Amino acid sequence: MSALARPLSVVVIDNDENLHRSLQVLPLSHPAVVRIVTVAASVDELDDGPPPQPDVVVLDFWLGRDCRSSVDDIGRLVQWNAPIVLYTSEERPYLIQSAVTAGITALCLKHDGLDALVRTLASIRDGELRPSRQLAAALADLPPLRARLTPTEATVLRGLAYGLSASEIATRLCVSVDTVRCHTKHIHEKYRAVLGDGPVNRQQTLRAALEDGYWDAREWGEPWNIP
Repeated sequence: MSALARPLSVVVIDNDENLHRSLQVLPLSHPAVVRIVTVAASVDELDDGPPPQPDVVVLDFWLGRDCRSSVDDIGRLVQWNAPIVLYTSEERPYLIQSAVTAGITALCLKHDGLDALVRTLASIRDGELRPSRQLAAALADLPPLRARLTPTEATVLRGLAYGLSASEIATRLCVSVDTVRCHTKHIHEKYRAVLGDGPVNRQQTLRAALEDGYWDAREWGEPWNIP
C-alpha cells in the first residue's frame, strides 16, 4: 500500500450518532492523520450525491435501524478503490470472516478505543499497512470458531434458526428434504464434537452456532440475506 503523505479524507458509515460526533472531531484532535470526515448511517445515504472519493472508508458491521449486515455493501465500497476499515463491536468469527472475504482491508474493534482506529488510519496514510498481516493479527485475537460449516450447511442452519421446516428449507434451496436432513445431521455432528460426547439437541446447536456467528436474531425473518 503506497503512502499518501497527507492527512486523509475519511468516509464513516455507521448508524451510531455518538460515534459520528467522536469521529467528526478527528480533524481537530489528529490533524496530521485526518483532514475531513464525512458521516452516513448507510451506504444508500451516499448514493444521493456525487460518488464519494475518500482516501479511507470506516465501516461498521451492523447498519441501519434494522441492524442489517454490511457485508453486501462491501462489494459496492470496494469499487471506490479506497481501503475499507471494519470498525465494529462484532467479534463472532464467522461474521468477521465473511467481511474479510468480501474485501475489507483492516479490522479494528471498538472496545480497543478510538486510538486504535487512529493508529490504523495513520498506517494507511504512511503506506505501512499490510492488509494480510493486519487482518491475520486481528483475527487471531477473536474467539475461535467452534465448528466449520460448509456454505450450504450454514444456510440450512439459518433456516432452522428462523423456524423453517426441512420441507421449507428444501423448497428454498431447490433440493430434496432428505438432502436437508443430511446437512442437518452433519451440523449436529460437528457441534457434538466440540460440545461433548453426550446428546446435543437443536437448541444447544443453535446456541453454539449463534456464538460462532452463523445466524443472528437481529436479522430475524431474513435467513437468506445473512452472509
